[in-house]
Amino acid sequence: MSVKRPLAVAALLAAVVVAPSARAQDLKDRFNFRVSLSGMYLRETQNDDDATRKVAGPLSIGYGDLRIVMDGRRLPGNFDLHIDARVRLTGSYSQTQGNSGNTQIGARGYYGGGEYQLTELWARGKWKWVDLALGRHILAEADALRVDGVRLSIHVHKKWDVLLYGGGYVNPYSRSIETDYDLGSPAFVGGGGVRYTYDKIWGAFTGNAIYLGGRDDGGALKLNMDATNAVTSLSEANPQTEPLRAYVTWTNFWRPIKYLDIYHDVVVDVAGAAGVQLTRLDAFAAIHVNKNLTLRLGYDHMSAIAIEMYLSRLVRNRTEFVLGTIENNLALSRTARDEGRLTIETQFGRTTLTAEGRFRRRVIVEGTNDPQFTYPAPDPTPGATPNPLNTGSVGTQIAPSIGWDATLAVRNRGSLWGLRQGLWITYLRDYRARNLFAGVNLGRDFLRDKLFVDLSFSYANVHEDGDINVGCSPVPLDALKTCFGTRHGHNYQTELSIGGTPFKHWFMFLDYRNGVAVSDDRPAVITHALIGRVEARY
Repeated sequence: MSVKRPLAVAALLAAVVVAPSARAQDLKDRFNFRVSLSGMYLRETQNDDDATRKVAGPLSIGYGDLRIVMDGRRLPGNFDLHIDARVRLTGSYSQTQGNSGNTQIGARGYYGGGEYQLTELWARGKWKWVDLALGRHILAEADALRVDGVRLSIHVHKKWDVLLYGGGYVNPYSRSIETDYDLGSPAFVGGGGVRYTYDKIWGAFTGNAIYLGGRDDGGALKLNMDATNAVTSLSEANPQTEPLRAYVTWTNFWRPIKYLDIYHDVVVDVAGAAGVQLTRLDAFAAIHVNKNLTLRLGYDHMSAIAIEMYLSRLVRNRTEFVLGTIENNLALSRTARDEGRLTIETQFGRTTLTAEGRFRRRVIVEGTNDPQFTYPAPDPTPGATPNPLNTGSVGTQIAPSIGWDATLAVRNRGSLWGLRQGLWITYLRDYRARNLFAGVNLGRDFLRDKLFVDLSFSYANVHEDGDINVGCSPVPLDALKTCFGTRHGHNYQTELSIGGTPFKHWFMFLDYRNGVAVSDDRPAVITHALIGRVEARY
């Protein structure tokens, strides 16, 4: 917290200094602010006394969010001011209450508790050749990097800027100022780049380095197995200082001709826990054949970097590891995913028809370092019987790697009695399930667009690859390969949304959803969800 506080105080002092002189001048249209209050409550119920067949969530989700966003532009002294802060109130998880089976209200999984988030807070001076900002920034040019410190923009040309920035590095997993920094392991970031803006092309290059002073989670674990290939214990983790992470980025948008848009955003790690790798690549091309037909081609790559210095605080203690738990999979499985997609969109008057297909592939990164996800199995205890089912070659990935989906949608924007109508259907062949989704919605505006009402219904047929009549193998490797989800069933959801702008500066929204999940082997799970929002903008 010591790194953050001086910077935040400095930004606030800048605002205080500017404010008195501002009152003496005409500041009309120089300030904007948005205040919103949001709330949500979700609960699942299931009538079954058999705990082994009960899948309804043990916790209810409930919270209230208050968010304030304020902008001041062209203030005296050529200053701009930006504040974005949020407070969330919710319950905290009690292990004692959980052990007793009592219903609790919280959020963020099993953590809960209040959140006091400072997203951005900065003051920026703007002059002919230089812009200087002080405070907490989100640097879009540097892969949405959050920095508590200084940002300098030098206008070397009317279309080119040089960027320099540095300061405290905010915990990327933090959602509250209480966890933004660890006093025992401060982190710092510095970087720079260039930004360019032309009529048909714009973008930015950056280079960044992050010093992480904390200790990581010790890397991959080794399973110790007995003569029956059952897990008996885990090797001790080996925490060590998290290495420095360095990466470069390039974001670019280009319109070479009137009918073609090309965009890419690439992040490459040149140093860090994952080594040199292509961390992310988002690329797409939009071809506007004519005013009624558009084709979109897209490709996305994502490789996990998992800064263990922070991630280890979100996962279960390694000595209490339970095979298959989500918490530990976050740390043990470093994956890379690739997705290609094609979208065709055409319009006829107020009707839009969309067809989209996506193909996905995922692989385990550094799989040879984690024997739980690739062959061969860990060496058994001396004298143990080899596992006859372990027939994969060295480095063969156990987990499924291919998934795809196809969607067809049609929507109309009020051709019949002003009604908005929509219909869509999706077939999803996921890594370990086959699902069919379909939905229909109907809506209309009233009182000269000050009020809207939308009603929708959706259906899903779920068929997971696991066989309900076949138990899971006790051998971890075989379990990962064959013990998939076993649910076969149907999901139904009805949704009613009401909202609008009853007054010039006010927006209100209320949404209720009722879901029913019917399975072949257990009673239905019923879900109720209520979401509300009130927002004022001036």
